[in-house]
Amino acid sequence: MNTIDKKRRDALYSLLESNTGKYIQQAEIASALSEYYSEASAKRIISADIQQINSNKSYSKIIVSGTKGIKLCHAEEASAFISDRWKELLSKLNKISKLYA
Repeated sequence: MNTIDKKRRDALYSLLESNTGKYIQQAEIASALSEYYSEASAKRIISADIQQINSNKSYSKIIVSGTKGIKLCHAEEASAFISDRWKELLSKLNKISKLYA
């Protein structure tokens, strides 16, 4: 792993950790960490960084993202978030299947 990538991910994690319990928009992250993210590539790189952080066991919390923004949370809260998201997706899938039945 590239040292710059690791520093960028650590900076993202630290920013989210200092705002635990609060959703932050990608634009806010890009602005706060402008040395790592440009406006043009922020969405793609932040999304990739979130995936890397969530798959790395050295980070103790999980990052969730949705329409409200990006948030750092403990496993229990992340599990509830994912469960709610899953129910929402199943509801949409059921609606689609009824439209085409």
